[in-house]
Amino acid sequence: MSDANLAQILWEAEKALQDGAWEEARRLYRQALDLEPHHAQAQRGLARLESLEETDREVRERIEEGDERFRMGAYKEAFDAYTQALNQAGHAGILKYHAELERKRNRARDLAAWQERVREALQEARRHHRRRDFEAALEPLDRLLRELPEEDPYQAMAADLHQLREEIMKDLSAEELLEQARRAYRAQDFERAMQLAQAVPPTSPRHADAQRLLGEARDFFRRFIQPALERAESALQEGRWADAFAELDNLREQYPDSPSWHRLWLKVGMTHGQEALNEGRQANAQREFEAARRHFEQARRAFGKVLEVYPSHATAPALRDEAADLVQIAVEENQARTDWEAGRREEALKTLERALSRIEHARGEGRDYAAVAAVVRAMHEALQGEIERIREEERRLQDGERLLGERRLDEAADRFRETLDALLSDHQRWAADGLNRAEAEIHLFEEEMERGRTAADPFAAVEAFQAAYDRWPGGPKAAEALEETLVEVGERAREAGREKEAVGYFRRALDLNPDNAQAKKGLKRIEVGPQIEADLEAVRAQVERLARQPEARAAEFKALLDRLADVHARACAFPDLKKQVEALQEEVGERYKRWRAYERLRGRAEDARKEGRWEEAVKQLGQALTKLGDAAPAPLHERLGEWKTALQAVQVVRQTGPEALQKAQSAYAQVPAGGELTAVLDALKPLETALQEAQKAVREAQGPLPEDVEALRRRVDDLRRRAEAALEAVTSPSARDGLLKVQETIRLRGSDPTLETLAQRLEEQVKGEVPNLLRRAEMELEAGNLTEALDLLRQAHELQPDDPEIAKRYAQLRRRRRLEERLRQAETDFQSKLATGSAVDALRTLRTGLEALLEPDSGLPEEGNALLQDLLRLSEREERLAFGRPEPWAKAQELLAQLGRLGYRNWAAGRASQMADRWARLARDVALRGVVASATQLGNLLEAYRGAATYMREHPTDEEAIRQEAETREKLINRLNESASKRLGRAREALE
Repeated sequence: MSDANLAQILWEAEKALQDGAWEEARRLYRQALDLEPHHAQAQRGLARLESLEETDREVRERIEEGDERFRMGAYKEAFDAYTQALNQAGHAGILKYHAELERKRNRARDLAAWQERVREALQEARRHHRRRDFEAALEPLDRLLRELPEEDPYQAMAADLHQLREEIMKDLSAEELLEQARRAYRAQDFERAMQLAQAVPPTSPRHADAQRLLGEARDFFRRFIQPALERAESALQEGRWADAFAELDNLREQYPDSPSWHRLWLKVGMTHGQEALNEGRQANAQREFEAARRHFEQARRAFGKVLEVYPSHATAPALRDEAADLVQIAVEENQARTDWEAGRREEALKTLERALSRIEHARGEGRDYAAVAAVVRAMHEALQGEIERIREEERRLQDGERLLGERRLDEAADRFRETLDALLSDHQRWAADGLNRAEAEIHLFEEEMERGRTAADPFAAVEAFQAAYDRWPGGPKAAEALEETLVEVGERAREAGREKEAVGYFRRALDLNPDNAQAKKGLKRIEVGPQIEADLEAVRAQVERLARQPEARAAEFKALLDRLADVHARACAFPDLKKQVEALQEEVGERYKRWRAYERLRGRAEDARKEGRWEEAVKQLGQALTKLGDAAPAPLHERLGEWKTALQAVQVVRQTGPEALQKAQSAYAQVPAGGELTAVLDALKPLETALQEAQKAVREAQGPLPEDVEALRRRVDDLRRRAEAALEAVTSPSARDGLLKVQETIRLRGSDPTLETLAQRLEEQVKGEVPNLLRRAEMELEAGNLTEALDLLRQAHELQPDDPEIAKRYAQLRRRRRLEERLRQAETDFQSKLATGSAVDALRTLRTGLEALLEPDSGLPEEGNALLQDLLRLSEREERLAFGRPEPWAKAQELLAQLGRLGYRNWAAGRASQMADRWARLARDVALRGVVASATQLGNLLEAYRGAATYMREHPTDEEAIRQEAETREKLINRLNESASKRLGRAREALE
């Protein structure tokens, strides 16, 4: 099987590994090892496969754990398990679970958020119910029941809401029910009006009025609202999202105050958004980035529609932001792939790094895109690997050329063979050509060695072995065979009286092996004169051999000059020989100078080539060849031809590029005055084609573009990207989206008049939106809708990023949100610990939240800070039992009341008041139980009873409180009876 087929097997194995097809990957790697037993890549792949299988098992265990928690309704724990599985799989590069696993994780996160909202709504409703503010008690329940999605896991949470609602409804009088029904009718909340009217009992004098109202509400609802809702529901089930929203938009326009269409609006928006997000993630995992972008854009719009009606929705803002981020990431992934496939790997790498930066920024804001991040990281790592691989392959090819020039044929062939499956087609052709040249030389070497072994005449054998040795000095047995044959023919020449010839053979044998005893012995038998003549002949033969080589080295001529210096010293007594030596010295010296000058010029040419200075490279290499004259090898002329081709392509860009770029820039500058952006892109196309030709030519010549041409290419690329961004902005269906696109381009690439003008025009189209956003943010903040206020400020900040006041308010609100998240987490942990019966741990958790409110920049005013600290210090008194005593508890209630009044004026004080009230009441319970236990242990049964009785009054339905009160009462009565008996006994004794 060929190397190409082996490379295909390894590619398929790597793909199977990425797809999680472990058995297929194992089969392919083993198949590769059967073909080449010690193949490093296949061995590494098998080792990585074992590690991935172990990680895969652990990931599946975590997924199963998350599934089990999910089935139990422990959505927070399920979310944690899914997140761990995602992180572990993503880190290992296992992508097959990502889309489904991220869907599960997001669903668990959403359900956990709904659980918390249900809990908070129940608490709020119960608080108002205790105060007999029935309308305020029903409001959070009805609001949440309208918003809860219809799927089973969500509706299971509604049971407690319905139960409490029924309890509250029972406490409403018929008059109150009818009044609320009328208010609901006037507010166009016909379904609620019908529910309230139906709840008026038949025995009530107002029953007839309620029935009339019920009929009117039912008739209006069935005639005007229900048909549109049914059509929207049908469109939803069939996936006709636009039709569904169209029906609901009509209802919204005609009955803007009616909540009847709200729930279906929420269902359509969230269902469409979630499905589009999931489809986008799946398309992204399959590297269909344009399709992913479309899906993410659909999701962003869907969540935006949800927020039009539910601006304070718990999860829609984060999902809308996620979709908006994923749109940009998909665009960047697609651009990176385009650059990658076009060979612009460095630019693709920078684009992917921007996408990773966007992902990390989102993670810092609490949005984690694990599946998409895994794809981006996989692309980034693969691209980095490719770039390093290309560099390594180029180094191997250059090493192969060097070894071939040094006549180390086997090593050169190995380098070229290793690079046959190179990533770049240019490198593949180079490797194939280099391997062919090396193998051709090896084949000629083998033929020459065989000719030497089969020659009947040893003198002919010497010539054959010498030719083989000259071709490949390190070839198998070449030096040994040549040395042995040289000694043999030297002896034959000496015996035949051809002493000069014999000396030449012996000298050549000693050049190969200075320790050859037979050659030394043969020389001793010959006089000096013939030895000198033989040395001269050997040097002349070496000069001729060097002249036949593809490329000689100055060092080789220097070695000959050193050898001639030794011969010259021995030839002083022989005038004729001395002249011959000197003449040869002059010839070799001249060659040495030429080759030294060539190598110096060649080095300068290579340095210029590596730096992209092609004029200088061509000039220096041309001068180098001129120095050699007819001795210049043919491959050097071919190389000079490649360099001249590269120079010509570069010169074409230099001659036409500035003018073409100027034309495109002029067209770009005319855009604000009505010019077409497509004209800019059309003007750039010929220049980009010329640049691509230049890039191809310099790659084939193994060098880079000149700095000025590279700078021109970057300017062309920058202009193209600006024009494309501007075109996308002006064709965007939303002026705000277009403005954000322009602002993003300015942020990444810097400003220019065209983008500035375009930004101004788009800003004019959204004129008045920023003040409106700020006003709405203020209103939402006053209403306590922090998420919506933050989103509105974010939009304002994106539209006017340089406004210091908006930036300040946005930063302040983000700090507040982080604080709110800490407080919410503290409250969640509090509920969790309280559910497990750990009241002390629950207290400690809430106290952590209170201490967070005491931190600088929390927003709590000094007065609130002082009140909260006083309250915390008061709780520490009497070994933390102070809240169980009447006087300290009365003081605590006074502090809580002051904090509550302050909460009407300051949000942080309001949060402190809510949390401190909950904390203080639990601290009160713990302290009362502590007082009872302590007094009982000390024998103070009266104090113990008072504490138990107080605890029972505050918890009249608590069985443990009732039991404790009964026990302490019984103990106190027994003690009193015992004391009375003793007093009676003493009285009797006194009377007697």
